[in-house]
Order: sequence, then structure tokens, then C-alpha cells
Amino acid sequence: MAGEWTWMAGEVRFHILRPLAVEAGGRQIAISGKPRLLLATLLLRAGTPVTLDRLADILWGHQLPRNVRPAIHTLVCRLRAAVGDDHELVQRTPAGYRIDLATDRLDLLEFRRLLAAAAAASDQRRELELLTEALGHWYDGALTGFDSDQLEREDLAALGEVRLTALERRIELELQLGGGTELLAELRQVVAEHPLRERLWAYLIRALSQGSRQSDALAAYREVRGVLAEQLGIAPGRELRDAHETVLRGHSTRRNRADRAAMRCQARPQAPRQGMPLSGRR
Repeated sequence: MAGEWTWMAGEVRFHILRPLAVEAGGRQIAISGKPRLLLATLLLRAGTPVTLDRLADILWGHQLPRNVRPAIHTLVCRLRAAVGDDHELVQRTPAGYRIDLATDRLDLLEFRRLLAAAAAASDQRRELELLTEALGHWYDGALTGFDSDQLEREDLAALGEVRLTALERRIELELQLGGGTELLAELRQVVAEHPLRERLWAYLIRALSQGSRQSDALAAYREVRGVLAEQLGIAPGRELRDAHETVLRGHSTRRNRADRAAMRCQARPQAPRQGMPLSGRR
């Protein structure tokens, strides 16, 4: 059995941008409890040593075991046994422990690689393609199910912010390339999930405006203004105000054009209907 696990160790793949999963040789490896939390902590900082103190805080919080170092070592041994690790993946360092993986063996590393490539892209369409591919690594249930307030408050929150920033940039690019109407359903969903995220609301307003839905865009602005006032006691920021003013200007311009067109129609002489006498004839 040990030989089989050692053979499979070279094929282990890790996923943390979905419910935490470990795959080896085409099969799922079940990891639960503290070893699962330990694995998540190491994966979130893959390639970087995680100190024993930090591991202890994440694993036990204020309820530390009497002997922290041996307790962590025991969990590491259990994790190594589960993934068939011959001290190659989970490494002991002077500061603590580190997990080293090739980029294609951890979705988080691939996500970060694609973000870096997108940031370096000189063409907007190429940047959009790379961001779309990067965000495609995320699935429902990512970054959930970990019994650690500290991990959620720090590592998971920071990574979630990276994802949101990438999502905002992808949406911005799509708006710039004229794809606003195709984003409406997604934007409705993300503003519902992040109702205090002003930039996402601004993008929703812009997308509605691109689709010639000025009334809906103005309604969205009123909605977010109410949310911000009620929950934070603040007024909309510059980006939201700019989006709102752009809609108002466009709405006013279209209304003026419509009024002028109506006036031209009213002022245009009407041709006499066939069979009716022309004015001035007898």
C-alpha cells in the first residue's frame, strides 16, 4: 500500500478554489478535520513557510494543546500519509512548514499565473481572455467550510478580495468593448452578493445604460444610494456619481433629440389629402 501511495504522490492535484479537493491517480483523497485545515493553510501560502505560531493559531485558536509542536507534527504526519507524501510536498523549514507545488498542480497557483499574464498583456482583448480563464478556476463553495476564524478573517478574505478585483477588471474590459448588455444577469447577481461594493453598482448602471435602459439605470442608482445610506450612513462615492451623471446626460440628450424630432414633424407642412380642395382655390 505504501508503494502505491508513493507512486501516486507524483500525480497529486490540489483544488482550493472550489470545495477543498485532493486528487491522485484519478481518485479523490478524503481529508477531514484538522489535517484538512492544515492542508488549506499550507496551500493558501504555497511556496512560503508558515510558522508554527501561525499554524497553532489557525488550528486551535485560543484553545492550544499542551504541547503545540508535537501536535502539529502529528497532523503533518497524518496529512503526509493521506496524500502519499514522501517528505516532498510538505517540507519542514526552520520557521515551520511549507508545501511546494508546480503551478499546474494547484488551481490557486494557476489562477495567480493567469492574473500576472493578464496584467502584462498589452491588448485589452487578450487581457480579457486571460482574466476570464483565471476566474474560471473558481467554483461555488470556494473558501468555505474551514473551522478557523483567523483563516477566514485573514487569508480567505484577502484571496476573496483578489478574486473580486479581478472580476471587476474583467467586467470593466467587457464594458469598454461594448458587451454591457450581456453582463446584466451576472451584475445583478454580484451586486446582490456584495451590496456595498460601489464599483460593481457603477458597472451595473453603465451596463443598463449601454442597453438603452436609462430608467432602470437611474433606479439602480437610487437603490444603491439607499443601501449605502441605510447600512453605512454614507453617500455614493465619485465613481457611482459619475456613472449616474453620465446616465442623466444621456437621458437628457435623447429626450432633447426626441423633442426636436417631434417639433419638426409638427412644423412640417401637411400635403393635402387626395380629393380635398387646395387652400385659396375656388
